[in-house]
Amino acid sequence: MKIPNPNDMNGHWGYLTNVYTLPKYRNKGVGTALLSVAYRWAKHEELELLVVWPSDKSYSFYERTGFRRQQREQDPLVLILSDDV
Repeated sequence: MKIPNPNDMNGHWGYLTNVYTLPKYRNKGVGTALLSVAYRWAKHEELELLVVWPSDKSYSFYERTGFRRQQREQDPLVLILSDDV
């Protein structure tokens, strides 16, 4: 994961926070649809990556959608938005 650097102020990241799907809407594509909208917006804004600190229960959801751990177990999951991913 890229560490913020005051010498490189051009990098823009997005942070996904406070996202929750009510239990009765889970496994119906709602979370995937919301994440798809966030992804398209982030690409449009030319963000470098999206960062999320998921709950234990939602790690697998984010990993299935392309987010990856970087170095340590407790690190956030990151989705790199470059065209070659």
